[in-house]
Amino acid sequence: MAYIFLSNVVKEFRLYNNPTDLLRELIALHGQHFYRRRLALENISFHLAAGEVLGIIGLNGSGKSTLLRLLAKIYRPTQGEVEIEGRVLSLQTLHAGLNLELDCTANLHRKGLLYGMPPARVDEFMEDILAYAGLNEYLRIPLKYYSAGMVLRLALALVLCIDADIYLFDEALSVGDAAFQRKTMVKLRELKSRGKIIVMVSHSISDLATIADKVLLLQSGRVLQLGSPEDVLATYLQRCEKEAQQLVLDQNPSGSFIGENYPTHDLIITLLQVLDREGRPAETIRTGDPLVVRITYRVERPVERPLLRLQLHRNDGLWVWGHNNYRSAFELEGRSGTHTVEVTLPTINLLASTYYFSVGLWSDEYQSLASKRPCDLRCHDRALRVESHREQGAGVVVLPLTWSRTEA
Repeated sequence: MAYIFLSNVVKEFRLYNNPTDLLRELIALHGQHFYRRRLALENISFHLAAGEVLGIIGLNGSGKSTLLRLLAKIYRPTQGEVEIEGRVLSLQTLHAGLNLELDCTANLHRKGLLYGMPPARVDEFMEDILAYAGLNEYLRIPLKYYSAGMVLRLALALVLCIDADIYLFDEALSVGDAAFQRKTMVKLRELKSRGKIIVMVSHSISDLATIADKVLLLQSGRVLQLGSPEDVLATYLQRCEKEAQQLVLDQNPSGSFIGENYPTHDLIITLLQVLDREGRPAETIRTGDPLVVRITYRVERPVERPLLRLQLHRNDGLWVWGHNNYRSAFELEGRSGTHTVEVTLPTINLLASTYYFSVGLWSDEYQSLASKRPCDLRCHDRALRVESHREQGAGVVVLPLTWSRTEA
């Protein structure tokens, strides 16, 4: 039975400033070193059994590709234990083995050899590969006349026809157009149903939420969180929002926009509450229940017409809803002091998932459009779990409907 087991895995690289430093190190006395140590992965531990899908996510440089290369045995761990049972198929370099001067058939034969498939074996799958990639009409055309997407589709189609126990994908679901990506998702579900282990690096939150059994969030080579897609992706979204906010602050440390000094601390959000129909803090509600969002904020200096923006995102990053007080012609209190405003939502017609409320304050509508920088912002500050019945449907929202028969 196939499995993957990692325990306290560490991967360290030795970086030399000059090519000659390695030679100097070999002939140096007293074991002198001329390299810098870079810790790429630190204390990575997880276990995968047959039929499980692990999504790996993180900001650029967090160690995602390094971890895949360890699983593919391209790298060896510096410390720790890596146990892998089963045939591993790594799909990280789709262009490997391809020659742009050769046609489709010749390239499939060449690339098949990299995966231990003789040309005769590739020919058995040729019709399926071309149909999957949608390249039947380009069989005898050299790859140099293909678009970049066509080349990647061809390589991915070949790999997905190869039988293995463990599949390692690096951004596989970003290959091709939307139709091809849906086809790839269907294929991955099929592999999962057949008991295959899939480890996939992806920046697509919706894809990971759809297919992954658990998600590993990496930060600077360390495991920041490992758990259900719902929980881990929510953490990832929060960190992305914080990175974006910090980028704005770094680029505009003085808060200067449109040629004037834009105050950043006139309005401060002090509390965001999500309440049920009884006025109690709500963590879980059912589809159709009412909801009250209560925001408490403090005005440091008087503001004439402050704008409050409320947004709701699903745990896969989908922006579900947004509103502000200007749209409802509702004026917020702008005098100095602490104030509270409530937004009542009579019916929550959302289907089962976890959602996150975000709230931001601007000094006026113009600043919310021109500066992009709020006086205060709380991203994904409150989580709300919505439960629904199967009869209410699938997707994002409930739509009222009736069924009836009509005679032809």
